[in-house]
Amino acid sequence: MPLPPDSHFDADRYDAELERFAADHGWEEPVDTAARLLARELVTLDWHRRWNCPTPPWGFGVSVGDRGEKAHITMRFRVEDSLLATAFRHYTMFLTGNEPVEDQVRRFAERIDTSDPRSTVRHS
Repeated sequence: MPLPPDSHFDADRYDAELERFAADHGWEEPVDTAARLLARELVTLDWHRRWNCPTPPWGFGVSVGDRGEKAHITMRFRVEDSLLATAFRHYTMFLTGNEPVEDQVRRFAERIDTSDPRSTVRHS
C-alpha cells in the first residue's frame, strides 16, 4: 500500500483553531460550568498550600455529582496532618436555578477559602 502524500497546514491557523475549541463552553450544562469555574478558582486562590494539601492535580479534584434538579459538584481533597497521616475530605455544592452559576461558585469558593478543612468538613 502506498504512503499517503505529505500533509501541510498553516501552524498559526491550527493554533487559532485549538484556542477557539478550548474556549467554547457552549455545550456545558450549568453543573459542568460550575465544576470548571470552581477548579480554576481553587488553583487561583492557592488554597491547597494554606491547609497543607498536596499540590494539584493530585491534591484535590472537582467532579460533577448529578444533573437536573439535584445537580451538584464535589471538591475532594487530601489533608496531611502532623503525624503524616492522610485524611480525605470533601465539600459539596448543590446548584440552584435561582441565580447565576458564577455567583454560586464564587460564594462556594469563598466558603472553602475561609474555612479550615481539618475541622469543618466531614471525611469522605
